[in-house]
Amino acid sequence: MRTNSQRGGALIAVLWLTAALTAIAFSVASTVRAEIDRATTASEGARGYYLARGALERFFLDIDRGGLPVLRSAPAIRYVFPEGDAIVEIIPETSKLNVNQIQEEELLRLLLAMGLEADRAAYLTAAILDWRTALPTIDAVSPFDVKYLNQIPSFRARHASLEEIEELLLVDGMTRELFYGGFERNPDGSLAARPGLRDCLSVFGTRGAVDIRTATVPVMTALEVPPSVIALVLAARRDNPALDIEAFARLQPLLGDSASRLSLGGKTMFTIRATARLRQGNSLSATRRSVAALVKFNARPKPHHILRWDDQAVTSFSGVDLAW
Repeated sequence: MRTNSQRGGALIAVLWLTAALTAIAFSVASTVRAEIDRATTASEGARGYYLARGALERFFLDIDRGGLPVLRSAPAIRYVFPEGDAIVEIIPETSKLNVNQIQEEELLRLLLAMGLEADRAAYLTAAILDWRTALPTIDAVSPFDVKYLNQIPSFRARHASLEEIEELLLVDGMTRELFYGGFERNPDGSLAARPGLRDCLSVFGTRGAVDIRTATVPVMTALEVPPSVIALVLAARRDNPALDIEAFARLQPLLGDSASRLSLGGKTMFTIRATARLRQGNSLSATRRSVAALVKFNARPKPHHILRWDDQAVTSFSGVDLAW
């Protein structure tokens, strides 16, 4: 009996030890798998970054060789590399409204078109106008300054023209989601990019007509372009993404009174954004990396001058439809 009891105890001990070792093995395997996935994601991100950067450098090389007409060839150019594909968006700053010049009613319509409730849109409109409006005396304090001074760290509004569009992130009532944009789900379950304020406003934006090829729907709504005309513009983009001078001339008679608020092409200031996806067999990776630059284009001898470089650019929320 004692021998059988000892054998039974030993068997139970072995079973418990086996179970413990199995649990440890599963834990180690799970940790290793997580680390492999993390390393793979980091590797794809790094490779995607350099692919996007290479596409941007390739675009600037094409500009140096082909001159400024390359800017007006299409709203986006696709580059195919052995490692993957990259789409370079050509977004004139004239597709955005000037944040320092936009009128109060236009700003309010823009915020409403971006989905804000009426009360919040009105409050944020007042906050932005306060930020860029000078006070009567140097010692004067606005109601918004009182809120800013009670924050940690405390600060005051600029009360002058914005020098960088990112200043809007400091304005009371602003959120990162509203500024940067996001994604929303379509009825069919797919995701669609939702533009943010950075895609609609710029310190280099236009005070007149906006670029018809890349202006977002909220921008056109802010300019009181009727929904029927906006639908016409979106349809024209889908049918002819390049939307050259001849196509624009055929479209103009259909625009009605909105023709004066819509133009073709930009001036000298552009945001150039490259979005890359790595090749995986016969398909492209779901991982996307974007790199962007704010560029001033000039005549010869140097066709372009980079003013800002963004290694962490947000993937397209502009009016350009990226067709992979």
